[in-house]
Amino acid sequence: MRFLVYLYKSHRSSFQKGYHFIGGLKTNRIIYPQGIKTSLKDFATHIKKDDVHLVTVNHQSYWVYRYEGALNGLANAVVLFTWHKDAFLNPKAMRCFLSTDMDLDTQTTLEYYSKRWPIEIFSSDKRESWYQSVSGASF
Repeated sequence: MRFLVYLYKSHRSSFQKGYHFIGGLKTNRIIYPQGIKTSLKDFATHIKKDDVHLVTVNHQSYWVYRYEGALNGLANAVVLFTWHKDAFLNPKAMRCFLSTDMDLDTQTTLEYYSKRWPIEIFSSDKRESWYQSVSGASF
């Protein structure tokens, strides 16, 4: 859970200014539904078909369960448990996402996350280009 504690400590001023975080979570991360400590993967074994709904992002459909509550290092956040529509409750197909913005709906959170990767690649390319221009070296 060091990641979440680090995330909170390193971005505390960003959170205070109204910025939020959306990112992936490993399934061994700890949540506290009704005050009970459990990992995401263990909690997922209790999710039933009636607890999820189908969400479509980028022409792909996913079964999604929305958890709102405490995690290690965060008093209140959203965790989205997702499975491709053809792999519901398959532990190897489950992906979890964290959002510190409690006001975003599930659809919007997943759409924002889906746009994250191209932005990271663009940023990485720009950093490398800048580094090469000032140092003459490459990664």
